[in-house]
Amino acid sequence: YQARVKGDFPLLGNDTMIPLGWVLRGKERPCEYDESSTCYMAIDVARFGDDESVIGIRRGNSLVRKEVYHNVDVHTLSKAAKLIFDDECPVWVKVDAVGIGAGVADNLRAWGVPAVDYVAQSRAWEADKFINRRTESWYKVREKFRKDEVNIPNDEKLVGQLTTPKYDFDQSGRYRLESKEKMKERGFDS
Repeated sequence: YQARVKGDFPLLGNDTMIPLGWVLRGKERPCEYDESSTCYMAIDVARFGDDESVIGIRRGNSLVRKEVYHNVDVHTLSKAAKLIFDDECPVWVKVDAVGIGAGVADNLRAWGVPAVDYVAQSRAWEADKFINRRTESWYKVREKFRKDEVNIPNDEKLVGQLTTPKYDFDQSGRYRLESKEKMKERGFDS
């Protein structure tokens, strides 16, 4: 009732990977950066349906650019990513390379872009602590928010996406992020 009717959301959730209060602090800080700040680019690839393809640019600790695409094919997204790469000059581009994302990564590499494959279900670097790379990545972002080391634009949809995934632990005591399928069952986009 508090959250759904009154819009009174708890700032800390017992099982939320990134608590709302931490994200709101990140949203309140300006997305400023120094010209010497290193630039990075990431692409989350979706094709058709409910999910969105997103290209993000980070400079220093700030998300400074986010482009969202609906229902675009691999070639169109690849061309958009190349234009953004040429405009922003990041040191590398991390691409969600599972499924159709591999085509985007391959296209970018063919065009001379330093694209790095990201496979969410691959083994975590700290496999004794995290069930997979996706969980480990989310935890690292969580820690950046906790330490006030990340700044995001005033984007309510982004706030919602950052604070939606829940986590628990597997039988070995490793962190396990909620699957995209479970999130969709709860009525949220991945």
